[in-house]
Amino acid sequence: MREEAVIAVLADGMGGPASGEIAAQMAISNFEEIQDIDHGKELDFLKEQFLKSDKRILQTANQNPDIEAMGTTLIAVFIKNQKAYWSHVGDSRLFLLRKTRLKQITKDQTFARFLFNEGEITKEQIPTHYSQYILDQCIGHGDCEPETGSFLLKKNDFLILSTDGLHKVLDQKKMKDLLSFDVSIKTKTEKLFQKVLEVKGNDDISVIILHVL
Repeated sequence: MREEAVIAVLADGMGGPASGEIAAQMAISNFEEIQDIDHGKELDFLKEQFLKSDKRILQTANQNPDIEAMGTTLIAVFIKNQKAYWSHVGDSRLFLLRKTRLKQITKDQTFARFLFNEGEITKEQIPTHYSQYILDQCIGHGDCEPETGSFLLKKNDFLILSTDGLHKVLDQKKMKDLLSFDVSIKTKTEKLFQKVLEVKGNDDISVIILHVL
């Protein structure tokens, strides 16, 4: 891709270990052959890739009864000219760490979000409510609605993409504290994993950390 562009993609499969892995790999593979994205059409492009993955995974599942329930979350960030363009489906998240402030960019597409929007539960109840684990959207069921957005980047910003095995175990304060250490990206990632293991997280964890130079 021209002009020092980069794209990061993260998926968290569901429907059993084998089928979930297949769905996640299929969703990510849609981005592997990208050469360039036309200026002004970044968000349209990302959304199109999500819809293609949704259709492709559903068709594959319909042809293979053993994996018919497979699906995946999906989050992608495209960075070009000091601007980040993102799209997501599900409850994997994108965070922005700017100096000492950690901001959650995406909103989980879960039943808890629906209940909150309807006034059925409060914001404080969401982290402990059973509905936070029920996805409202996913890639692979044929009717996903990707959410998109963009924002300007500054030097020394960090972008963090994570699956729920991390952010539903560690709250944002703990994440911010661990990410704020002046250490390498590898060490930041290791600290996050170590802390999750200490509090006995039992879900798979995937994290991508990007540093804006």
